Amino acid sequence: MASSSADCTIKLWDLTTTKAIRSYNLHSSKVQAVAWNQLDPTVLLSGGYDRKVIVFDSRAPQAAKMWNLPSDVECVSWDPFDGTKFFVSKIFFF
Repeated sequence: MASSSADCTIKLWDLTTTKAIRSYNLHSSKVQAVAWNQLDPTVLLSGGYDRKVIVFDSRAPQAAKMWNLPSDVECVSWDPFDGTKFFVSKIFFF
């Protein structure tokens, strides 16, 4: 299982021991959302309040791909019909 956190980390958990087995520090602010890729179960999508969306392989996080957005990220989701595309919802303030 993967979790996002206000401490700017993404953690992978072993559900049999309920302990974090890996921690990733890819964001510079609160990580709001994470989602596993349905076609490649080692690939994670994350979005945060640092206005970044990041895709990375949990085995090689140093090769992460990052996109900057004009607003904080609220939610991320992989396209169920194409594992190479994803959706991002942003927070807009008026």
